Amino acid sequence: VRMLRYPGGTVGDHFIWNNPSAGYFSVGSADTIITPAQFITICRAIGAEPIFQVNTMSVDRTENRINPTRIESIRRGAKRAADWVADANISNSWNVKYWEIGNETWVWLFGNEYAQYVAEYSMAMKAVDPNIKIIACGLSEKTRVFNPSPFFDFSKSDPSWILRTAVSNTPESWYQALFTGAKGSFDYIAPHPYLSSTNQAGN
Repeated sequence: VRMLRYPGGTVGDHFIWNNPSAGYFSVGSADTIITPAQFITICRAIGAEPIFQVNTMSVDRTENRINPTRIESIRRGAKRAADWVADANISNSWNVKYWEIGNETWVWLFGNEYAQYVAEYSMAMKAVDPNIKIIACGLSEKTRVFNPSPFFDFSKSDPSWILRTAVSNTPESWYQALFTGAKGSFDYIAPHPYLSSTNQAGN
């Protein structure tokens, strides 16, 4: 194993880096989530390069969801990501080089929205440590139409929240958005390919 990603998959977009048990609610038990320090210890023990995946959905467990229609909300998420870079690479000297912005964000964001996340997050994170490399989520095939309500309905905690409904993306539109709206803000793309009989990403 040459590289390991933390926290990995769906966990990442509900992950509170300085309090892991507070943010993960989608699968399994919060008590099983290891800390960033424990993860780094594992990587060092087996000689694997760590990849940290920053949260694009929530700032804390129940409120302060990162609203893609509000730039100040995205910047709040970007600041939390930058704080994690500072903790990892400045305070703890872990020198984590690779940082991925979100996981499978094409499920609930349109390409132009995600491009704004990448631009804002990258700017905030690289201001802390200009040596890090930013990984953007890629898309390998057209996604099925995803209607996330009521799971993505945060209107009770944020009256300005616009419910995400019927989101779908194609690789062409996704990459067009990244290479225009986030041009120069990322160093790598993680394509997230899926192999399935239905040929639809996310199945």
